[in-house]
Amino acid sequence: MFADIIKKVNSDKRLVPDLMKSENGNNFRAVSESAVLEVINPILEEFGVYYTTTIKDKNLTIKEAYGSKGKKLQFIADLTIGLTFYHNEEILAYTESVGMGIDDNDKAMGKAFTYAVKYGLFKTFRLRYSDDPDFKNSEPLLVDKPKEQKEEKKENKKPEHKEIAMTENQRDYILGMMRKKGITSQTIIAKFDGCDPEEDEYIPMKLARAIIKWLEGQEDLPF
Repeated sequence: MFADIIKKVNSDKRLVPDLMKSENGNNFRAVSESAVLEVINPILEEFGVYYTTTIKDKNLTIKEAYGSKGKKLQFIADLTIGLTFYHNEEILAYTESVGMGIDDNDKAMGKAFTYAVKYGLFKTFRLRYSDDPDFKNSEPLLVDKPKEQKEEKKENKKPEHKEIAMTENQRDYILGMMRKKGITSQTIIAKFDGCDPEEDEYIPMKLARAIIKWLEGQEDLPF
């Protein structure tokens, strides 16, 4: 008998998945829960079959999250159900299904239950459905404050050229002193934290004066 029910359900063209397009432009095929029940329930009544739903396992997690409107609570529910089909008190078929629901309020468990029943019916009646029936993509859960992330990045960003740079005359003087005393760029780089007067057009004035002072070995500077 149940094989005849499955065959009749599958022959209903209303359950052929419609081509849907999500917001990101990808195509998905999906069948709504109402469309499934609209077809299945009359057929079950015709054969004198009914089914019961039993929750086998359930779990609810509440997390703090940050969305576009600030801090909020995120309810995440998952459960396992059992669908049992009867005819004159005789069990014809049994299947288990899982569902998951996410909501900003207390509707997560209801969503999980609805999905579990829907996909349980899909499995029982051998209905084809998309690999991703929920064609709308889930939004990412933000576990950190976006503002704090931006502020942290801003604090870690190194300021660019806020100090006064050395003059062209100072650079020429440094290079001239290096050639006169036979001091290589590698020596300057090692002593002054990677600063290379031959390659760096920008060197802070304070650092340039320190290099000159070291090259001359005296306090009085010509600049």
